[in-house]
Amino acid sequence: MRTIENTEADPQGGIKAQQRAAQAERLAAIGQVVASVAHESRNALQRILAHVELIEEHVGGDSEIMVDLHAIRSAAGSLTQMCEELREFSGELHLDLQLCSLEELIAACWDSLQQHPRQRESRLRVDVANISLWIDPLRMDQVLRNLLENSLTALDRPVSIRAHAVECRSQGVDVVQLTLSDNGPGFLPQNLDKVFEPFFTTKQRGTGLGLAICKRIVESHGGSIAIGDADSSGATVIITLPAMATEDPLSSQRTASAHW
Repeated sequence: MRTIENTEADPQGGIKAQQRAAQAERLAAIGQVVASVAHESRNALQRILAHVELIEEHVGGDSEIMVDLHAIRSAAGSLTQMCEELREFSGELHLDLQLCSLEELIAACWDSLQQHPRQRESRLRVDVANISLWIDPLRMDQVLRNLLENSLTALDRPVSIRAHAVECRSQGVDVVQLTLSDNGPGFLPQNLDKVFEPFFTTKQRGTGLGLAICKRIVESHGGSIAIGDADSSGATVIITLPAMATEDPLSSQRTASAHW
């Protein structure tokens, strides 16, 4: 239900609306700057990596120099990934909605993670009925990949993951609720309110943008993402999406503005 603010009856509400609009403009401007810096930084890093490759060809027999070049390549790779995530987070989000089988999408995403050192020894149980959704498959693959990779890296032993989806009603609306749970250490209670915040991370290496980007993608689909019961063993993430199994009531193209 849309709420219309009566600024005449509530002048304070009008002031707050103006403040929100001004903040949105500032954040949009910041997003444009960040996206530009990330783009230029990525180009510079690509030039660095190109020169590293040239040097490697000339000093291939010098093991000490190769160790240093490997360190440079690794650092440049980490910065490149950070620039990609910054660009992804700050830019406009365009959705190409398609009718997709949720089960097939999860299976394809899992298969694409075969290069992960623990994927083949880990187990994914998919308990998803014949559910199809109007979603952007590339964007939702990005969400699933991030969550599955988090589970795979949470343990130094084989991981057991379950993907379970049900159709239900939430606040009078038909939705699909997808729950991903694993046997890892789970989330610390003191971090539950922070995990989706930009730049928050408990990893030694990471930008803290992965889950923030997941949240943005899910919300751009009209859904929500949340952490499950902290008292349960392992990590549980719940994604709720509108149930649109028969027809797309919206345009097949949707743009979500950047938000921080």
